[in-house]
Amino acid sequence: KQFNLKDEDGSLVADIVEDSPADKAGLQRGDVILEYNGKKIDEPAALRNLIANTVPGDRHTVKILRDGNIKSFAIVIGELPVDAQQAAETADFQNVLKGIRVQDMGPEIAKKLKIPEKIRGVIISDVDDSSSATGVLAQGDVIQEINRKRITDVKSYQETASRIKKEESVLLLIFRGGSSLFVTLQHK
Repeated sequence: KQFNLKDEDGSLVADIVEDSPADKAGLQRGDVILEYNGKKIDEPAALRNLIANTVPGDRHTVKILRDGNIKSFAIVIGELPVDAQQAAETADFQNVLKGIRVQDMGPEIAKKLKIPEKIRGVIISDVDDSSSATGVLAQGDVIQEINRKRITDVKSYQETASRIKKEESVLLLIFRGGSSLFVTLQHK
């Protein structure tokens, strides 16, 4: 309703990374991606899968809906940075952290999100709709601890997350909106 869409198909662009292929192609926050190379996009996972199977450097067509108008853009697919590749791998744990994608927090990201220097951890880049974390965690939250164990980077996140049992609930210390808070995740 808020985006004046006829149906729920497509993938809503929540953010555009500066100087990324999407930025260079002219995509904007709030665009709804309807098609990728003529293939209809019914959900974000479908778009991710299509892009993942694309050779970097190839040119592709993206059809979007922006302010009620359908537009087409040519986009050259880029190489995923190493830290983003690591982030994509973290979503497949078979526990309450399944569906959470994180990335290392570099100084430029910390500055952009106004995260104080003393805060250490990994930043959440995505939470799948099917995740136990939906409605509890959000993109931009910083995970500082998992079950009282300090998290400093993607590697320490993966090591700690991989030890959590399938039905185990988890205590997280996160940084959000200028303050740290504890939250629990329970298996749905």
